[in-house]
Amino acid sequence: NEVVNDPSIHRSAHHVTALCVRTQVPAAHSTTADHHPCDDPGPDPDDVKVLIAATVAHIRGDIVLRCVVCNGGGAPSARARLARCVLDHLRAYEVPVGVGSAGETRTPYSYEYNLDGYHDVDNARLIDGTALIDSVLQNALPRSLTWLLISSLRDFVDAVAREEELVCSKTKRVAIMGGLQRVRRELIVPDPDCSPNTQETRLLAANAWDSWEPDSSQNNVFDRQAASVAYSWCFRRGVPMIVTSRHVVPPIPMELAISFASRTCCPLLKYLAAAQEEGLKGLWIRLCHGELPARCSKRWYFESFCGTDASTFSARDYDGLGPDADMTRYLHGSLKPYDVVCLMTVLPATETLFRGLADSVFAGGAVHHLLHDPAKATVGSAQVQQLLYKTYQHASAITASHTGDELAGEKVHVLRGIECPRWKGCSSHHVITDVGTNVPDGTTAEQPTTAPDNGVAIRAWDGAEEKCPASRWKHALAT
Repeated sequence: NEVVNDPSIHRSAHHVTALCVRTQVPAAHSTTADHHPCDDPGPDPDDVKVLIAATVAHIRGDIVLRCVVCNGGGAPSARARLARCVLDHLRAYEVPVGVGSAGETRTPYSYEYNLDGYHDVDNARLIDGTALIDSVLQNALPRSLTWLLISSLRDFVDAVAREEELVCSKTKRVAIMGGLQRVRRELIVPDPDCSPNTQETRLLAANAWDSWEPDSSQNNVFDRQAASVAYSWCFRRGVPMIVTSRHVVPPIPMELAISFASRTCCPLLKYLAAAQEEGLKGLWIRLCHGELPARCSKRWYFESFCGTDASTFSARDYDGLGPDADMTRYLHGSLKPYDVVCLMTVLPATETLFRGLADSVFAGGAVHHLLHDPAKATVGSAQVQQLLYKTYQHASAITASHTGDELAGEKVHVLRGIECPRWKGCSSHHVITDVGTNVPDGTTAEQPTTAPDNGVAIRAWDGAEEKCPASRWKHALAT
């Protein structure tokens, strides 16, 4: 995953270019935020993690997920189908998915669309990305939209070209997984001591000035022209940016998704675990065939993804392994969740973690935050893991409820605010408001009850009075 931002390596993920989320504070003092993500799911499971996390935040009421637009790979419709399938598993049927710009054509890997239900998605449910973005803009409140750009910036730039004033007036901020680098611009003026008939010039140091340009991050490389326009437009028009560099993303254990996949029946987590493993196995084969940059050696691979230090690598002669080696047995290292960290910069529950970490740039009357210095801007790995842990718990509970799996007898982990798994035979639809291990029969929304042993108080999802037999809850354990 460290090489996911290298221009010579194709990302194997479902690319989301625009995620529109609205942040509004109406009379009721809600802090809900409207988000509009653009991504490229499929090649890189990181984008799917973002979709799951953003959707869970939407379900919890932390944000309003206005739409998802998928682009890239020459197959934006296939990637949009994957996004639609992810949202359907989480029962976020109301969130529209758009087909964005095509980008450069690439051959998909076998695992990219291997999610249960993918082939059942009707293409008629997908929306033209241009029309969807324009509709979201037209209906948004002023300064309410957050754009989450975790793939090519083309769809955002095209929206600016179509409706510049509308984008400017409706946008609160733009979060980009990318990067900027400082460049020195030098103004060359004619030397007054030279004859006007000569072409001689000299540098006036006093007229030198600094500016920013897109760096070599993969999302910039996808469409360099679009990246240049996106950053410069936000600077010029004073549309606040939060730019996350790959250099400030901490590693997290790859076992997190694997452990959830092994302990639950959640199709989304099983997809993530399988895509993660197959992607890294494919990366090893490409490494052995010399298809990666020179810095990506076998030793680098084992240190990054297998948790193996240099001495162990040499002692066990891992350098002698070839492309046919079964890498599954070695994959116990870490991954860098680039796009997840970018999402965290704009989620109400995590955005405060980044205060004081970014460099601030004042341009166009706005302050832009650049997270690009690994010495000070790297958020803690534990905090990223905590977000994903809670996200996976929510996703497991929602999909279990959706499929009606029989979970009685199993230890089901629950969190405050998670929709409870519905056991077969129980038609009620509840939300856990206080976790525990027991609840008396007959508990209703109007009469929440806490059992003596730290029990569960429940309320109906739709606010109506409904009853849930105690036997349906007796295996829910507090976490």
